[in-house]
This record gives sequence, structure tokens and C-alpha cells, in this order.
Amino acid sequence: GQRCYLFWGATTTSADRPLKWLLHDAVAAPDEPVPEVDPQGVRTAVTSWRARADVRHPGAVAVVEAAEMARAERRFDGMNAGDDARRVLSCAPGLPVPARSLAIDAAARLAARSERVPIPAAAITTSFSALAAAWTGGDELAGQEWPNADVIDPAGTESGSRVAADDDDASAAAGDEGGSGEAAVAMAPDGRAGAVAVDPAASIRFRFPAGPQAGVCLHGILEEAAFDAPIEPSAAATWLARCGYPQTDAPEVAAWLEEVVRTPLHAADGSTLALAGVPRWRQVRELEFQLEGRGVDSRRLFEQVGLLPGAAGTAGTAGTRGASAPRAAHWSGFLRGFIDLVFEHAGRWYIIDWKSNFLGTDAHAYRPAALDAEMHRHAYALQAHLYALAVHRWLRRTLPGYRYDTSFGGIFYVFLRGAGLPGPASATFRPGIHPGRPEAGCIEALDALFGREGNE
Repeated sequence: GQRCYLFWGATTTSADRPLKWLLHDAVAAPDEPVPEVDPQGVRTAVTSWRARADVRHPGAVAVVEAAEMARAERRFDGMNAGDDARRVLSCAPGLPVPARSLAIDAAARLAARSERVPIPAAAITTSFSALAAAWTGGDELAGQEWPNADVIDPAGTESGSRVAADDDDASAAAGDEGGSGEAAVAMAPDGRAGAVAVDPAASIRFRFPAGPQAGVCLHGILEEAAFDAPIEPSAAATWLARCGYPQTDAPEVAAWLEEVVRTPLHAADGSTLALAGVPRWRQVRELEFQLEGRGVDSRRLFEQVGLLPGAAGTAGTAGTRGASAPRAAHWSGFLRGFIDLVFEHAGRWYIIDWKSNFLGTDAHAYRPAALDAEMHRHAYALQAHLYALAVHRWLRRTLPGYRYDTSFGGIFYVFLRGAGLPGPASATFRPGIHPGRPEAGCIEALDALFGREGNE
């Protein structure tokens, strides 16, 4: 059966408690005094309560002194299962014994049941940055992804900064091993990555500082730019001042980024397009997404996108990393991110990701082989596949007649310091532009790896 214990007694605050009203005030007869909240008054009140309960449910209520209950509990603790475990707690001295005594069976003492159902790991919110850190040798932890930030700076390059863009910028600024080696970097007096040591007469592309904050600045200008009109120097000046570069020539920066957005884009599907021809209403900027994942195997994810030996997809990069493979890890939850630009052109959907990495000071430094190496060094193949999967799931839910093969055009990684440079170009290549398009089968495999959304 069920048993409920109600403890009541004289304490410093008992007079203000609801039980005082229920057991003392509300039940006192008009011609009788209200029992005080003292030991004797408490005994009188609870005895009266038990008597009233017996009228409707005889023996339902027992009154036991707390001290006697504690003594009985101590006695039961020392008993063996074979002992006569049944005991009756007597009522306090002077109180009549209830019609049905309160019996405690020590041989069947209450205990919490053992939980035999496995408790799954807590759901997490992770990001491309966290996954990439695992592949590059860091810890795979839940990480936050911010607007205008391709990667949270795992090394804390900008101390005190909560938001950072392009940790690849930071790597280049710090002379990351495996970088181009074509430029030296000076540190600004305030500790931030300073301007690259190049010819003062060189283009602003190469004089503009490298580092996470510089990436935030350039992303912000492009996020607000109208691609079918010149980029306003005043808009560039606002972002330059906001990010700590008030002395930088805003008209030069605006002209540089104007050259970038005017550069023709040769897509992996064979089409050629220009951002100036894409109306604003066909663009989504800083598209936030959360990819749901259930028991995602990180190692299989790296294999699927071609970062480790095994099943490989295609995103314009190839090869495997020479370092030891990351440990196997499974996670469930959401992978959060922001896509710089998603747009529709001629019935197909495309993705653009702006990159401010410094690779060198001429068009040759932004040729296809150099971009391939940079894409691989920073696991951008993984990022490209995650972005494609996010847009694929979005369009599958919202676009009537959507099919990946016919509706998804591809992904452009636009390296801002190289895009728009005069130099060798062809019908399929422009300096600083890295096109790609994950294969449909690879996206379907990733969709299954993450767990079909909505239990499809």
C-alpha cells in the first residue's frame, strides 16, 4: 500500500505556516481555544485531526512521535533478514493507540529501483570549427558558430575577442607551417595580426591586415553590399571603424571588393554567372542552419568527404592528411553554422563562402593547385559538404519539385585577395575562385550518416 508521512511540530516559523491554520485554527470549536503551536498544542491538534479522520476512514491516520520513529529505524538497521522484522511504532505517551497501528516491515524496506535502461549521451551543439579542430589535431568539442565567422579561432589568436573569422587567416598571419612563405607578418602594437610586409605601393588586397578581425570586417562589408551597384566607401568605412581599422583607406577597400563581386563565376555544373545579375530577392545572406544528427560517426564523416582513406566524395579537393587520423567519436545533437551567401540563378541554387586567407601577392598564388592545397589544409571540403547538406535539406522541405541533380548548382569558395586579379584565366578558371559540387550520392550518404531528418 501507499503511505504518506506528514511532519508537524513547534518551530520558530510554525505559527505562519498553512498547516497551523488547517490543524489548529480551522478546526477549533467556537467555544474552545485554538491550540497553541507548542508541544502540547501540537499533540492536541493532531489528535483531534486523527479523531475526525477516523469518523470516515477508521485507522487511516496514525500519530507517531518523530523521536520514536528514529529509534525504530536504528533498530531495524541492525536486524537480519531472518529476524522477526515486524514492529509497531507506539503512539506518543498519553495518546490513544489508533484502531490500526502503524506497522513497518523491515524485511521489505523501501529502496530505489535499479535503472537498467542505458542513458544516452547528452545532445550537443557543435560546428564545422569543432569538427575541423579534431581533424587538424585539436580536441573535438562542442563549438559555437557565429555570423560572419567561418571558423572560431581555436588557438585564441585574438585574445579577448569573442568572435573571429577565418582561423585560416590567423594561421597565415602567424606563419603557419605549410603556408606559402611568400610574406612576412608584423604584429601590430595592440597585439593583433598586423599588415603583411609587402610593398607599400601594392594593392590594398595584400596590404590589408591578415587575421580573424580582418576577416570579420570584410565579411561584414560584403554582407551589406548591393551586388548590382558599386560598393559605397561609406559602408566600408563603417565596418573598418567598427573592426578597428579607421585609418585604412575605405575607397580602396570598396574598390577591391567591387572587383571581387564583378568577377565572373564559372560553376562546376558548366554555367557561368555574375552576382550583379542575381536580384537581391533571390539571395539569402548569412543563412543560419542547424543540421540535426543522431549518432554521427565523425571518422566516417571525414572519410565520406575525402579527408581520410575510405569512401570519398567530391568537392574539388582530394588527398588525405599525413597526420594520424582523429579518434573515433559519435555525437548526437545539432551542427550549427552560417552560410555567407545562398542564391538562385536560372533555376539552380548556389553557395558562396568568402575567404580572406592570404596566400601570396600575385595571381599565381591563387591558381587552382594553390587553392586546392588551401582547401585541404583547412578541411574546407568538410565545410563545403556540410553547407551543401544543409541547403539540400532546406530545399527538399521547401522547394516543390526539388531534385539535387537538377536544382543544386554548386559551391564557390571566393578567396578575396585573389578574386578579380588580372592574370591567367580560362573558360573554367579565374584566380581566387574555387568552384565545387559534391556528388549527389555523397550528399545522400551524408544525409543517412546524420540520420534522416524527421525520421524519414
